[in-house]
Amino acid sequence: MSEDIVECYCGDDEDDGTMLYCEKCKKWQHAVCVNWNTFTMPARYICPTCLGINIDCICGTEGDFQHAVIQCSKCHNFQHKRHVGFGIGKNPPYYLCSSCSSNYSGGRNLKIDPILSFFPSFNEKLVPVSVSSIMSANFQIPPGRLLNKLKELTYPITPVNLASTIFMSFKDIIFRTHPTVSYFEYQKDGNHFKPRENINDTLQFIFYSTKAISLMSNISVPQVLQVYDHMSSLLIYKRAIPRSFRAKVDPDPEESKDDEIEASDRADDYVKTKLKPLFFKKPENAALEVVAGRNAYPTVISKQNIREGEFICSVYGYLMDFEEIDQQSHVPDFLTFNVARSNLFVVSSKLKNSPIFLHIRRGLVSNCEIRLFKTSIKGTKKKMLCAGIFATQSIILPNLISYSPADSEKVAIYPGEELVLPFDIAPIFIKPDAEWKYVTDNNEFTDAVIDFDSFKPIKPSQVKADYNTDFKPPDVEILEEYFETSNQKSNQVGETTLQGLFGNSLMINFIIDSKKGKKNDDDDQEIEHLHKTFPRMVPDDTMRCKKSWGFPKYEYNEDYKNPKHLEYRNEWKKICPPIHEKKIKPVVYWNDDPNQFDDVNDKDLM
Repeated sequence: MSEDIVECYCGDDEDDGTMLYCEKCKKWQHAVCVNWNTFTMPARYICPTCLGINIDCICGTEGDFQHAVIQCSKCHNFQHKRHVGFGIGKNPPYYLCSSCSSNYSGGRNLKIDPILSFFPSFNEKLVPVSVSSIMSANFQIPPGRLLNKLKELTYPITPVNLASTIFMSFKDIIFRTHPTVSYFEYQKDGNHFKPRENINDTLQFIFYSTKAISLMSNISVPQVLQVYDHMSSLLIYKRAIPRSFRAKVDPDPEESKDDEIEASDRADDYVKTKLKPLFFKKPENAALEVVAGRNAYPTVISKQNIREGEFICSVYGYLMDFEEIDQQSHVPDFLTFNVARSNLFVVSSKLKNSPIFLHIRRGLVSNCEIRLFKTSIKGTKKKMLCAGIFATQSIILPNLISYSPADSEKVAIYPGEELVLPFDIAPIFIKPDAEWKYVTDNNEFTDAVIDFDSFKPIKPSQVKADYNTDFKPPDVEILEEYFETSNQKSNQVGETTLQGLFGNSLMINFIIDSKKGKKNDDDDQEIEHLHKTFPRMVPDDTMRCKKSWGFPKYEYNEDYKNPKHLEYRNEWKKICPPIHEKKIKPVVYWNDDPNQFDDVNDKDLM
């Protein structure tokens, strides 16, 4: 058979653009028609037909391999992600199509840290939990699951564990709608865009929950949001442990060809047809600094006032359509950045150095975003496509900000304030029908006014930019997830919600890595009782319904002594007797003044 045969799924047999050669059937196909590009091209290519990929989708297009597909774990047929409720993000490890979702079982492991000891300044003491502090402040919470959950919490608890308990119980509310459905679609209101109704409900939940936790634990609303942000990052992203706090504002010239963004064919077509990049002279970077964040990861702060719409720093990598990004990995890469209000992503995982933008954290309250722009090539009339981070006003949910001109007088980021990018995608596993309040026609809380000023980011303590450490976060817990086979009735999934993944309840059980504790000779105190004070991280009742998670009760290990996650911070000496044999030096010690750092010596742990 001739090796010059072009036989593509699009029906066009002409050589056009990047071509792929199937090693099995000896035919050429357009790379874009099988969802490959020059950045993701495989070393050996076998076409979908030779691989036996059978598309059985509701769209009825069996030969459309240009859009990302997902495979049913039981019948092994493929469907287009966009037609079964998925959008931006990686494929889940197990997916069941609608016809196979009633009698399948499987399992996987997911690493997560539900106890959250990354915030020592919040964890110094246990506080009694009671809704009386909310009542005394005349703060009314809409009746429903959130209020009921807060009333159930009556035992002493640390502020962080209180916040993480609420987050883990209601994470489906925070990410109740997938980004491709809500973040990228707007409702026109005169000359302004406003969020969809379901996003307004999410905004209200964040407002009421963070305010309630703040009143109950005596920590600020921005600090509660930091716990939410940290838990969200653990649920969404795959992130390497930071090796250094050193970072460069600009990468090596060899790695960024004249600062230009390399774009795939699909991304380039999208830019030309749907985006109108802004034209700039070469902008100058703002004065930035890398410091240690409250969750022990590096973060970036500004050293000057940055106005709304002002350029902050460049972003480097490959520009791709979201469907071109590797869909086989189950956990998204932290080095993948969404271009605001578009289906494009900048993939920076191939960079060899550590440019400063890689250290900007993600959060529910963002004050900057990534945009495309064009600059003139020196000595020519040509324009080159670039990407950069621009300041925006703080907003809870990402990608809902209209562009503000660079000459705006409003300061968006102040000196010492942390830069926060929006979350790019939602977690894979969320329930589409999550609710947190009772909704009635006369619900007085439906149109509640949200105090956005209370959501302004707080300033992290200053640390020198060249601060280096070999610190590694404590071992995370193992979250085992498994399915149970059962026959359940089918529930219809709304078009504007994330398609459910499973037909059976997904059970969760925490397995905590612990070691035997020793007795303290000084005060004759045992550590064994400590496990009784740790919060339940999941709802007490097991929920069983179509396409949803089921949560069993949190089972504590009776031998849960001397927890590792307390060893590396100074709360070890305040909560547990000094019985550990190996002393671990912490990175920083957060004292009562959050604007200062003190060095910690080994003797401080004794």
